[in-house]
Order: sequence, then structure tokens, then C-alpha cells
Amino acid sequence: MGDSTAAESLSSLSEYYQTEFQKIRDSSEQYKGKWNWAAFLAGPVWAYLKGLQAVVFIYVLSIIVKFVIFGLRGNYMYYTKLTKGRNLII
Repeated sequence: MGDSTAAESLSSLSEYYQTEFQKIRDSSEQYKGKWNWAAFLAGPVWAYLKGLQAVVFIYVLSIIVKFVIFGLRGNYMYYTKLTKGRNLII
């Protein structure tokens, strides 16, 4: 994205994002932004609406992997907890 195109797209953002992005830019990206409650509370929905589909894909994929692990190893993890008193990690 060229500088003029980036500036145009940033100018259409809310004042909140314009201020945050300016702080990031002014710090040469040392500042990473302040706490974002919307991102925290709505996580993948917020990311999707902001055009971060790759992040959402990775998030969903990681959840699927966790469910597969529990499906494959759940009985053995539970058995180990009951018979040996240990929590088995994967």
C-alpha cells in the first residue's frame, strides 16, 4: 500500500484508531498500542470485522487442534489423572 493510499485509508478511521496509529507511527513502532477492550471481549469477531481473516483462521485452527487432541488422548489423560494422580499434558 502506497503512502498516499495508506494515509487516505487511515483518515477514514475513527478518532480512536487515528490517535493510536499516530502514536505507533511516531514511536517507529516501538509503541504497540494500548489495551483494546473490543479486541479482548470479541476476539475473533473483532479481528474478522477489522479484516484480519488470517488471524481468525489461525485461531479457529488452534481450537480445532485442541479438540482433536482431547478426542484422541482424553481417555488416557483422565486415566492417568485417576490412577497416577498426574495431569498429563498431551
